Amino acid sequence: MSSSPPRILQLTSSAHIGGTERNILRFLKGHEAGRFDYTLVTMESKGPLLEEARALGVQSIGLPSQSPFNGQTRKRFRDILAEGNFSLAHAYGLRAETLARGMAHNAKVPAYVSGIRSPDPWRKLPHVLLDRFTARGGRVDLFISNSEAGRQSRIEREKFAANKIITIHNGIEPPEPPTAPEFRKSAEASALREKMGIAPDAWPIITVVSNLRPPKGHLDIINAAGILLPNFPKLCLLLAGRDDSNGQIQTAAQNAGLAANARFLGFTSDPYPLMRLSDIYCLPSHWEGCPTALLEAMALECSIVTTHVGGIPELARNEEEALLVPPQDPVQLSSALERLLLDPSLAQKLAHNARQRVLENFTLEQMIRRIEDAYDKLLRRK
Repeated sequence: MSSSPPRILQLTSSAHIGGTERNILRFLKGHEAGRFDYTLVTMESKGPLLEEARALGVQSIGLPSQSPFNGQTRKRFRDILAEGNFSLAHAYGLRAETLARGMAHNAKVPAYVSGIRSPDPWRKLPHVLLDRFTARGGRVDLFISNSEAGRQSRIEREKFAANKIITIHNGIEPPEPPTAPEFRKSAEASALREKMGIAPDAWPIITVVSNLRPPKGHLDIINAAGILLPNFPKLCLLLAGRDDSNGQIQTAAQNAGLAANARFLGFTSDPYPLMRLSDIYCLPSHWEGCPTALLEAMALECSIVTTHVGGIPELARNEEEALLVPPQDPVQLSSALERLLLDPSLAQKLAHNARQRVLENFTLEQMIRRIEDAYDKLLRRK
């Protein structure tokens, strides 16, 4: 009689969808059947992450509060640990780590993994000390970073042991055809333009897919678009993502004279049609770990302009798969955008290289295998 697969608890700070949460969903959907049994816990009582995980058949539980010090949250999480018979816990985000490290240790969960999703340059000394304190006494067996930049940040700033941190980049399932160049020539593209109210002669279409908050650099692309506007008066800027700025970014677009050019589309669960429609995909972030949206755009053979921050150069290399510019520099950002628009052969070459790089190095299958192999290796040592 075969034994039951080891039970794995995955804990995230949010039940809403961002890059980390989309990556978790893909992992839960694509993991090797029968190898591990997963439970997802979020530090919010409800949200689309929980709903989508449940639709995949994954046991999913929401905690009462995002505060790791909330009494009800701690009691509920303690009960989950006591009842779950988990072999390993894997947490994402400092809030989740603050809740889980000590409690998993006290519950005698055999193995504990911390996820590093970004270099987090915003961290101040209290955050660093909290991370160190909660990891003390061997409470973290392994750190899995989704970028080498994130790994190095924890070695240099938090002073975690280098041999306890491995890098496993995010991966995506290669999208079905068409690629962006094929789609833009299709009747489907014309229909999508019409549905979105985009004029047939609007050009270029520049798309950003990320939640609207300052570190994602939306103000930089708005300012860059303002610089481009005199030479490209029919420019269309598509901004897709949940608005975490309380309307400030939309106001900035209006103030920059882009009210007729910028479209704020809100959260989209399927960004592929927007990416396929784009002449350029832009990710102007101030910092990043391993952005899934960038991998998606690369796999769709989009022409890409992004910033030289965090783990981005590990995915798209400057002048090879994309044009990379310094962060928070709208002038250089606008220059790179204009360069691709005026040099279609360069844009085509970089886009082709980008797709090939994802297919060879950053697939979902590769990511899942590496993470589950790391789980296996860790559990065999216990």
